[in-house]
Amino acid sequence: MARLTQTGSGICSLYELEITFDQVLIDLGLASMAADERERIRAELEIVMDRGLSEISGSRKLNPEGRLQSQDIAASLRSIAHHLQAAGRPLRGRETGLQQASHILVANNARESLAMNPEIGDSADAYLSDFCNRLDTVSHACMVAATALKSTKGNAGRKALDWFDDFTAVLVSIAKQNGIRPTVATDRSTGVAQGRFLDLAKGFERLLWPEMRSPSRAALAKRLSRALAELRKGQQAGRG
Repeated sequence: MARLTQTGSGICSLYELEITFDQVLIDLGLASMAADERERIRAELEIVMDRGLSEISGSRKLNPEGRLQSQDIAASLRSIAHHLQAAGRPLRGRETGLQQASHILVANNARESLAMNPEIGDSADAYLSDFCNRLDTVSHACMVAATALKSTKGNAGRKALDWFDDFTAVLVSIAKQNGIRPTVATDRSTGVAQGRFLDLAKGFERLLWPEMRSPSRAALAKRLSRALAELRKGQQAGRG
């Protein structure tokens, strides 16, 4: 079943516990940047961080306790509805009609306790009846919501690592300013990915939350190749 769509956006601070933004620039030998340009890149990377962490929080694999699955929420809503219905039945034991003896006793005791409350007093019967009606209303609302979630298709076609495209776009802008070709090369003899752009990505990945980083240089190369292809498709579509 689909994952619930998360709404809103935010900004997270860069992960500078291992290395700072300035040190990354120095280590990569990049040209000096104007203050406003540095702040622009930082801001864009922080937005990427927020998007990446949001995806991690919604991943059953990376965050098994926190993923908002529509099936999980629907199950909770149905459970609440059933519990409310179960609570309402015995509390209606004083109402007219055929009633179970246990329900009558439950309702009588509840009514007596309510009558002892000075704010309720003689209105205990009406108060209890109104409460049961509200239980029914909320229970019904929960069942309707659960049914609606069950039919939600969600974002089944959403790309994995969607945030990485934005990260790559930031890297491309930095690469162009430094005369670096935004491509991932492969050594013909070893088959190992290499290149200045790959080094650039590896360096800036150190500013991302550890769970967002590629598990290996080869994995990073694959992510970059896919993201670059997506960016090219977007540019071609824009020109079209």
